[in-house]
Amino acid sequence: MIKPIILLFLAFAIGNAYSQELPEYLRAETKQFDTENTTSGTHYHKNNRVQDYGDVEKRSYDVLNYDLYLDLSTALNSNLEEDTFFRKYFKGYNKITFKITDENVPFEFDAVNLNIRTLLLIESNNIIPISLNELDTLFDKFSINIAVLNFYSNKNYTNGDIVEILIGFDSKAEDDKDFWRNRGMHIYHKGYDVGNKDRFGNSVIVEHNIAYSMSEPELARYWMPCNDRPYDKAKSSITMAVPLGYTTASNGILDTRYVRNDGVSDFKIQKWVNNEPITTYLMNFAASVFDTLHQTYIKNGDTIPSTHYFWPEDRDDIYFTAVKSMETHPGMMDILVDNYGTYPFATYGTVSVFPFPYGGMEHQTMVTQNRYWLNDEQDAGFVHEMGHHWFGNSMTCATWADIWINEGGASYTEAIYLESLQGEQSYRNVIERQVREVLKRNSDNSAIPVYAIPLSSFFNTNAYLIYDKGSIIHNQMRLNLGDEQFFRVLKEILEDFRYQSVTTAEYKAAWESKAENPLVDIDTFFDQWVYNPGYPEYDINTRVDILEDNKFAIRATLIQMQDQNTAANPDVTKVFTTPVRFKLYKDEKNYELSEIFVNKEKNQTFYLENDFFPVKVEIDPVSVLHNTFSSVITSVQLEDYVGDLELYPNPSTDGFSQLNMNIKNTVQNANIELIDLIGNKVQSIYNGRLNPSSIGYKIFTNGLAKGIYIVNINLDGINTSKKLIVQ
Repeated sequence: MIKPIILLFLAFAIGNAYSQELPEYLRAETKQFDTENTTSGTHYHKNNRVQDYGDVEKRSYDVLNYDLYLDLSTALNSNLEEDTFFRKYFKGYNKITFKITDENVPFEFDAVNLNIRTLLLIESNNIIPISLNELDTLFDKFSINIAVLNFYSNKNYTNGDIVEILIGFDSKAEDDKDFWRNRGMHIYHKGYDVGNKDRFGNSVIVEHNIAYSMSEPELARYWMPCNDRPYDKAKSSITMAVPLGYTTASNGILDTRYVRNDGVSDFKIQKWVNNEPITTYLMNFAASVFDTLHQTYIKNGDTIPSTHYFWPEDRDDIYFTAVKSMETHPGMMDILVDNYGTYPFATYGTVSVFPFPYGGMEHQTMVTQNRYWLNDEQDAGFVHEMGHHWFGNSMTCATWADIWINEGGASYTEAIYLESLQGEQSYRNVIERQVREVLKRNSDNSAIPVYAIPLSSFFNTNAYLIYDKGSIIHNQMRLNLGDEQFFRVLKEILEDFRYQSVTTAEYKAAWESKAENPLVDIDTFFDQWVYNPGYPEYDINTRVDILEDNKFAIRATLIQMQDQNTAANPDVTKVFTTPVRFKLYKDEKNYELSEIFVNKEKNQTFYLENDFFPVKVEIDPVSVLHNTFSSVITSVQLEDYVGDLELYPNPSTDGFSQLNMNIKNTVQNANIELIDLIGNKVQSIYNGRLNPSSIGYKIFTNGLAKGIYIVNINLDGINTSKKLIVQ
């Protein structure tokens, strides 16, 4: 029975971008995206959770190759004085080779804000035109019915057959407003005033005509017809026509270059060939008047050529210096190969563009980055994008629900790089910064999981989850397995999924099959940290007893309190099972780390022995993402100082509460203050000397936001605290 073959091109109206102020290190890679013109293969419930873990909605074919031709010569030959049509015009064709996987389902491809000019079927090297007049059109879709296809075709297609189609297209750019609906293609001209001032107070002006693409998450459809879903990876080539004097950059290897004349003028043809599978959001191009810097990375017999593209003015200027900015790249590659395994691709490079409303984008083998990254201060951004070549480019998220693997892995790479370069403390600094960011943005524990974040928010309001918490999850997996096993398993997983797409369920299964004797089983680990939201919230009660020979017995009791937080997401795990490690402070700044324990009960006590009296005991944030409501240390020394400690009313409902205590012995240095859950001082209650007496202090709360605060009491270096609830 002959099955119908239908070709649909989806073209929708553009949605609005969302933006929110982000910290600098996140803003460096923050991307805008289209929330309406998407065909994400993930089904969402109204509570923003995925219908089935690991579900990938695949189309009825598998793309094997994209062979794209783009003519950018009209736009790049134009100037600011010309009409929008010429300044923004591009045209091309895309030959798509694909294998049929379901002959019963129509073939759908994505193309937004493009004029489809021709549609050709290629059979046995014969090009067979299909008349666009014979297409059935409905809204922004058109289809080929089986009668029309059979009329043009010499065969009936079935599963497993290879099909080649050629789609001719050009841009819709009648005016500036119309063109800017085409968000995947960026074209600017020399002299364009961006509207900003540089640090010297000068207007920021575009130096040269430039065209480039930006395709994540689903913007490739704005500059080429394609299957714009991350799971479908194919080989590719991009051929560009540009004016003489221009240089192009794209994925893979510059394979062919020559000059052609169209009867009016000469123009340059450059063809880039990418032989490793790539998904559409990682395909890119750039064309401008570029200078280049060449590097070569050699290790273990592998030679990786690296080329960096930038404007000639930026080679080694007072502010922009490609020469100095790029000199760290070979060392970065060396560190990442040591930690992640062999580099997956044949080349590496960067292209610096401007204006660019982002910091960097990990386009495969040719990172697109903001010109302002050439200021010799952006190693964190550089290594993040390089890390994506293992997390995201070689092993790619199968759906946007799995984006936390890409961004979490690349963000974790920042910590790995600094650890190798500068040592353990620099690694800790990165992870602790990420923990602070999660607690700052999710202080009430109400956020959604890192898995299946809606497309409309995963690069703005919820970016901290896929970047920061995604990195923290990898850090905690390292503690869960131990260093040696963690890096061995991680390398194996990256190798197993090389050039493939991966779902979160598959990623979990890989860790589960390879990990031996983890402190917390992988199923529980993923349920707590990936599929479910939040983190544990603790009360810490520590008892210190003085032993002989200047030894101290420490008894730390952890009480998980998240189930009492009415503001928390109800799906937060009620009792986490997690490795924990304590920070035992010798003074306000210096500490020692304890051994690793496993906290698996709501109320659990851990026993340590130490050779100094800890003035403060905390849970190490590098061991587990958490928040602490209160931390109280009791000991013979503390009980000698203070007694009858009470705080009322609590909750505070009338604008103030009273702190009462009985000072038993003279305190030379007392400091009592109110802090929030992040550690910021909200109110100074008392600072100075205390004589033996019963004293009380009013804490005024009428100007405070509702929530939980900590009254921190430090008496000659001995700490205790009380939790205060403001309602």
